[in-house]
Amino acid sequence: PEQARTVIDTCTDTRMRARLMVALLCGLRQGEALGLEWADVHETDARPTIRVRQSMTVVRGKGRKVGPAKSRRSDREVPLFPAVVDALKLWRKESGGGGYVFPADPRPGKPVDPTALRDPSRDAKDWSAALAAAGVDHIPLHGARGTLATILMEQGVPDRVIADILGHDVLVDQRHYQHSDDAQRRAAIASAGRELEG
Repeated sequence: PEQARTVIDTCTDTRMRARLMVALLCGLRQGEALGLEWADVHETDARPTIRVRQSMTVVRGKGRKVGPAKSRRSDREVPLFPAVVDALKLWRKESGGGGYVFPADPRPGKPVDPTALRDPSRDAKDWSAALAAAGVDHIPLHGARGTLATILMEQGVPDRVIADILGHDVLVDQRHYQHSDDAQRRAAIASAGRELEG
């Protein structure tokens, strides 16, 4: 959590800050974030949410394709934390709020190729720059999903709720996205030890 907070606090670019917030506090897959349209962002509602209904992929030989969400569970609404709402409002105002939320092309409505996050593209450079400025080791942007899952787990959020936020099955969430740290493992062993000591 401290590293994620530092990355967000260090980032001053409006677009990338919104992108970081959506990655770290909404847990969207890269394709979901890149296929996200402003019509699906409801930051001014009484209960602000992002509606994940589609995802962008690259089809070999055919280029970018926006299609339905990855699975039935992937089609979901994700609640927005106030800081995410603020970041998205600023980005909507600066970008004009039309078409795709995170286009690579400065022209409104042009999507970004998800693989561009691993190439020397704007998002890859911005993501790497944000991590470097924060003094955080480089991880793929997709790793932000694991960060969110682990933070939610540390806060005692039930596995079912975490899986619903991330849009997948509980077992997938536990196997791939939730990770314990040394302090949690030590606390668990200490708790068991106290129980056995009576």
